[in-house]
Amino acid sequence: MKMKIFAFILLILGIQACSLDTDNLTSKDSSSFPETSEDLNSALISSYQEAANVVKIMAYQHPFAVSEFNSDQRFGGGGLHDINVQALSQFKISNVDLLGENWKSRYTGIYRANFILESLDDLEDLEPDTKDYVAGQAYFLRAYFYMNLAQMFENVPIILATSEPDEIKQAAPAETWAQIFSDLKDAITYLPNTTYQELSADKDGSATKWAAEALIARAYLFYTGVYNATSAPLSDGTTLSKAEVLAYVDDCVANSGHRLISDFRNLWPYAVSNIDYAYAKDNNLQWVGEEHSNPECIWALKYNGYGDRGFSTNDIILGMGIRQQFQVPFGKGWGYGTVNPQTWEDWSDSDLRKVGSIYSVENESSWVSGYVKKTSQSAETGFWQKKYIPINMLAEDGKATGYETVLYGAYNHFTRNTGQDIMVLRFADVLLMGAELGSSKAQDYLDEVRNRVNLTSVPVTLENIKAERNHELAFEGVRYYDLLRWHDAETAFAKVKDVPIETGGSATTMTINFRPDTRGFMPIPQTEIDLSNGGIVQNDGWSGAEAAW
Repeated sequence: MKMKIFAFILLILGIQACSLDTDNLTSKDSSSFPETSEDLNSALISSYQEAANVVKIMAYQHPFAVSEFNSDQRFGGGGLHDINVQALSQFKISNVDLLGENWKSRYTGIYRANFILESLDDLEDLEPDTKDYVAGQAYFLRAYFYMNLAQMFENVPIILATSEPDEIKQAAPAETWAQIFSDLKDAITYLPNTTYQELSADKDGSATKWAAEALIARAYLFYTGVYNATSAPLSDGTTLSKAEVLAYVDDCVANSGHRLISDFRNLWPYAVSNIDYAYAKDNNLQWVGEEHSNPECIWALKYNGYGDRGFSTNDIILGMGIRQQFQVPFGKGWGYGTVNPQTWEDWSDSDLRKVGSIYSVENESSWVSGYVKKTSQSAETGFWQKKYIPINMLAEDGKATGYETVLYGAYNHFTRNTGQDIMVLRFADVLLMGAELGSSKAQDYLDEVRNRVNLTSVPVTLENIKAERNHELAFEGVRYYDLLRWHDAETAFAKVKDVPIETGGSATTMTINFRPDTRGFMPIPQTEIDLSNGGIVQNDGWSGAEAAW
């Protein structure tokens, strides 16, 4: 039975941050906690849990989900009255606190990371290597949380201590990103050179040096792209150069032990249903499994199907399931994020990732039968992504049942059979980032990704890299931010016009109106603005009638 350490353990440390109010709301206060390395580990676990959190926030608010609903590859979908996901997809707001729980969750994680960093010097008996390891993870997590905020909201407060700030004030984007880059540099310094092969299973879900190197490259590409910069700022006033970032990428490629697996399709759980799913059986697919058994996974958010819904299960996956019907292998959910038909139409049939990534109801009729369009579905397109969706197998009684129930004996209910991890960073992305950054091995990196799916070599140009990222990383939470950093969002969404769909069983069309005045950033929750006493102002484009759903 698989073990998913960070998602399965209770929130032992219940340190919360109510919005930007950093009061300790638990019975364990900083005068008595932590006292031991076990206490510190509990605090670290709670910080990781917040990164994956779909407990307090609706699944559509998680940063991964938001980036997908903002992408040109997908529509909001859901039921006829699921206005929140539909508003996000249309760059509008259905209520003034549309992403309020997302904001709170990110700052809760930051508070927990700050708590850990402040506590390290209080534990005199802590071994230096252990202290460095914990510090490295805390710096990584704080950078990850701030990166979520900076990519979504751009103008956010920086809080680097657990004490209540004298005032809540937005930082300039360069200041926020300087903190992100500095924290990631510290994480790289403190985390050990432990290869993937040497990492024990009980470290699944924990940050590594390689994850920090991969994340700093992603952050660098976003910051320098969006702000047309040639280097990235650091909090000490110096800068991070492209050469330094490339060195991190090349180090990750050469020394991490991570690698591409042989078949792209084996990355995704539908491959486990290879007895019942003819496509998987015909192609001899074998799911590689999750983090510890998957050398391509550099860092993942951890979930499982053993706890109550919303605690350890992945409601993001549930949200993206097919509305009101069980199939094999694709399971039931809320119908969010239907795939834009243009994504399918523009994708070459010669690329096995096309069918490996998208369930086309018509194309797969010989492999999957019984699909029924539902009149309760919004933006029905006949296309669903296959990477992050509930997966079924046939149980002994012949009924479609969640794969975690069949394989591991998890509780048999569709709302709980959604324990798939979300790979935040995987090795193919690192290779493509290295190629885009101009590594001396750029051609080898690009060829390696294409060779895996039997595609011939193409020159390392930005246009070729854009196309490769579009297909390799489709539906993995990176497409939207790629569009922003390339300044391609307005052009990409201009193509999403009068696309045929069905809503409520009736034929209609879908057009997405990206609003350049927002520059692609999301609305800051009004509650946070009100609480800040003038320290926070709303982002451009979100105050007028044109923003209202």
